[in-house]
Amino acid sequence: MVSLTHIEQATYKKTFWLLPIESIVYAFEPLSQPFEHLQHHISLNQCSNIVAENLALGREQGTAVMHIFEGKPDTHSSLFANAEPGIAKEETCKIIPLDEYVSNNNIRSVDFIKLDVEGAELDVLVGGQNTLGRCKPLIVFEANARTLKAANTTFTNLFSMFTTVGYDIWKLHGNAIQCISSADALKFDGRRDSY
Repeated sequence: MVSLTHIEQATYKKTFWLLPIESIVYAFEPLSQPFEHLQHHISLNQCSNIVAENLALGREQGTAVMHIFEGKPDTHSSLFANAEPGIAKEETCKIIPLDEYVSNNNIRSVDFIKLDVEGAELDVLVGGQNTLGRCKPLIVFEANARTLKAANTTFTNLFSMFTTVGYDIWKLHGNAIQCISSADALKFDGRRDSY
């Protein structure tokens, strides 16, 4: 079993413990300080099955500026300057498409993806269409209308991309789970949810 995941500093400790020991986790953290924290925790917990990458996943290979917002931790950052008010600092990061990363590293199977990328969800999915179509990993993602708008996209566009590569979308709500259609996506504009 190979797992590919985007993990932010605030949640990576929880996520790691949910995976089987034989899993390989690929953790992507584009910012230098949270990446150092990630490496420290991997070492501290002697996690030999985690590959930490100081990269962002995206639509195409290149570089981009990550915006870190005033009053927010570094892990609450975005590629989109208008995702939050008040930019405290910026940092240039490298971007690679998921498909390219999987191919370059000879990853045969991807079973699980956790995606929390503050507006860049659609870019990550577009950059991973082949992997998603071939492997059909379980994907857990968080999105909100404000950051999607900052990225010039919507829940409708995001949900449409998921259905294009053969996914149904299920919303987690407390102890319940609900199937969401692309037509229902408009109801979610303005909300922050996990799927």
